[in-house]
Amino acid sequence: MSHLTEQHPPFPTDVPTAQVTRVSLSKLLSNDKAETDALFEACKTSGLFMVALDDGAQGEELIGDASNVFRAGEKIFDLDYDEKMKYAMSWKTSNGYKSYGMTKVDNQGTPDRCEFFTLSRDAILGVSEPSPAPEVIIKNKDSFKSFMLHAHALVSLLFSHLDSHLHFTPGTISSRHRPIYPSGCQTRILKFVPQSETDRRTSFLPHTDYATMTVLFNAIGGLQILPQGKDDLEENWIFVKPEKGCAIINLGDAMAKWTNGLLKSPLHRVTYAPGAQSKEVRYSVAYFARPERDAPMKRIEGSQIIPQLADGVVEEEITASEWQAKMTGQAKSSLTLKA
Repeated sequence: MSHLTEQHPPFPTDVPTAQVTRVSLSKLLSNDKAETDALFEACKTSGLFMVALDDGAQGEELIGDASNVFRAGEKIFDLDYDEKMKYAMSWKTSNGYKSYGMTKVDNQGTPDRCEFFTLSRDAILGVSEPSPAPEVIIKNKDSFKSFMLHAHALVSLLFSHLDSHLHFTPGTISSRHRPIYPSGCQTRILKFVPQSETDRRTSFLPHTDYATMTVLFNAIGGLQILPQGKDDLEENWIFVKPEKGCAIINLGDAMAKWTNGLLKSPLHRVTYAPGAQSKEVRYSVAYFARPERDAPMKRIEGSQIIPQLADGVVEEEITASEWQAKMTGQAKSSLTLKA
């Protein structure tokens, strides 16, 4: 049974949660003005929103794909440790298996409390050479491929709405994310085990994604965001409550860079699940939509909506692959990891 559809303890009602905009996929497909306006406002204010997928066939198909990936993910994590470590994560690409404690959650060097496996979309779609992978991934390649293609179709739709609001030529953002060209796009499956009641803390470090957009599925709480403008203090972090039939969407650093900060890349982390959910194993599935390797990483010209660069600021000429390598190098030096 899929982790998305099986029964879990309810999210507690006495825990404060972020006010997250929820938009309907079917209404976005029909270009509903109120819905697309709400989407754009969320991208400008927090960079985080939810898309209700359970109101039409296209969304239900993506939910089904995510459910299949959850099932395959559980089998991956059930493998022996030595078997999983045969596919240990490469810092250069961040593809492969990351074991518990490999990265740090704070400046004191506290180890993380999650494991995950990351798959390259290029390898799954045949844009690049296949990556070494356990048999369970090879057997479920079609499921991963379907999930990646349908998740990318969703972000392409969202990109089209942002094109319109930013006064871009239609297809501007999607033209930097064509699936037939090499990119850093990935699917990641994450596992968080329950924590002892006497030793509960952050499971995965505070970070922004350097993707353009992330599509996230989970059924149990634990994801938290730091609201825009708030100091990074424990009391300011707030839970994002999962909603049945919805995908959580957050923008990443690439989108913020292209729009010179107009659209936000939210700082987020994962901690222990609240209430009775804290006794459950927590799985997540994420799709990271990243730019094509040769896409330019500088403010996109031609929009009167995007703020101009500050006087005297000249952006470096850098491609997405160079930019990602630069940021990955910074993450490696501190044993942190961005998505």
